[in-house]
This record gives sequence, C-alpha cells and structure tokens, in this order.
Amino acid sequence: MVKTKRIKKGFKVTRVRHSVQLLMLLTIIAVPFFTQNYFAWLPSSVVMGQLPPPSIFPISGDTWCFSLCGVFICHPVALLDSVFSSRRVYMPLLCAAILPIGITMLCGRVFCAWLCPMGFVLEFLMKIPDRWRGMIWKRAFRIRDFRYGALCILLALCFFCGMSLISVFDPPHAMGRELMYLFTHHRLSIGGSGLLAIVLLLDLFISRRGWCRYVCPSGGGLSLLGKGRMLRIGRTSEKCVQCGICAEVCPFGLNPGMLDNNTEEFDWALCDNCGICIDHCPAGALSFDIRPFGDRNHSKKDR
Repeated sequence: MVKTKRIKKGFKVTRVRHSVQLLMLLTIIAVPFFTQNYFAWLPSSVVMGQLPPPSIFPISGDTWCFSLCGVFICHPVALLDSVFSSRRVYMPLLCAAILPIGITMLCGRVFCAWLCPMGFVLEFLMKIPDRWRGMIWKRAFRIRDFRYGALCILLALCFFCGMSLISVFDPPHAMGRELMYLFTHHRLSIGGSGLLAIVLLLDLFISRRGWCRYVCPSGGGLSLLGKGRMLRIGRTSEKCVQCGICAEVCPFGLNPGMLDNNTEEFDWALCDNCGICIDHCPAGALSFDIRPFGDRNHSKKDR
C-alpha cells in the first residue's frame, strides 16, 4: 500500500450525514409520542371521562409516508406499492412522491445513506472488527443481489392479491410501525420486530450491510430510479495514489479508485453517495461531482 500524507479537511460529509440520519431517527421516535399525547392520557382523567385530544401536533407517518401540517411526502416505492395493490393512481399520493422521485433521479439512492434510520444503526455495526465477527461465525457466504427480483415478486403479489406488501419488508417503515405499537399498545409485533432482527443478524453474522446490498426491495427500486443520476463520486486521477483505502471503507464493497479506468464495472446502482470514501481519501482525490445526465465520464482530468 502506498503511503501518503493525509490532507486536512475541515468539512466531513459523514458528520453531516450522521446528523441528518439522527434527526430522522429522533423524528420517527417523536411521531408516536406526540401523536398519542402521552402525558395527557392520565388514568385519573380517563376514569373521569376527561379524554384529551388525540394529538398535540398535526404530524404522522414515518419514512414510508410522512405528513406534517397537511404537507405529505411519500417514498417513491410506496407509490409503486399503492399503484400495484390498488390498481389505480391516487393523485395526492403521486403529488407527495414527486419531490422524492426528483431527488432520487438527480442524486441517486441518497435516501438509503442520508435518511434511513436503519442504515444509521447498521453503519455503527460496521465498526465491529472482522476478527470479532469471525469468532462468532467463520463460514463465508457468497450472496447474489436479489433486490430487483424481490421488488418484482412483491409488486406482482401486490397486483394479484390487492394488498400492500413492500412496506412490510421495508426496515425503516417497520421501525416506525414498531415504535407506534410500543407507544400505543406497549408491545411489539412479531412480524416487524422479527424483520428488524433478521436485518441485524444478517449484518452481524453473514455479510456487512447484507440486507441493503442483496435483499431490500425498496432499496432496489431506488437503485433503478437513481442509476443515471447527476450527482456522483468523482475522481481526480492526478491526485490519486492508488492506496486502496476507498475500497476498504466502502460499505458496499465498491472501488471508487477505478472510476476512470473501469467505469462500466462500477455499480452506480449500488452506490448511495454516502461520502465515506471522500472523507477517508488521504490524497483528496475523491469528491462529489455534478455531471450532465447520462454522461459516463467520471474522471475529472478531462473536464
């Protein structure tokens, strides 16, 4: 490995991203708290028939569908889930999904890196050293990317069964549902908590970010939608020293150091613009780059 002097950077993408993820996680926790108006539901008041209003603020939902003061935001895959299960286009839901769809088409699968609270948890699990993981589970697994297949199968089932199914297998939405159950009924569901446990166990014992890389149907839908995005990781070849650090730290096993040499082999559908490779690049050769839609040149030396 080539040694080089690390360039000091004042701005860290990961710090900003973690702050946004933490804010989203706190929001998901706060929604059921404020919706149920927990402090007002005192036993003495209920016995006397003094029922409080059902909510403090007009806020509801989670990362799947969110409403604040009458303004609705909808996950792009939630729109697909609704269209296939109901076999019709619900215009308010379509309007609620326009902004997220536009952001995904321009910036890629940034929802998974910047907003998903489950990704926030899984990223901290990545700090567990591989030698500790090997003490628990030493067998190596080779897993194929099944995200697109899972998305297609679930959409077909949604259409023929007339039921919303993709949301059941969306971890951040499951987290929001479980928190709502916990606040309202003081218990957890087997399905939702079981899904979250599977995601965590898959990450700990089988493959890092295994659910996100190989299984997640909603992440697969976002990957397809944002594959031709404008905001991408750009590499300045003159600065790159081929140290390989960017490949080591990438959560999805990608190698940004090969961008201008083997662009076709770099899986842009899997890259979620998390910026970890940018923060860890010792030579400052990587940065976010805006390019024309459909441009396949990712090296900055020719632009």
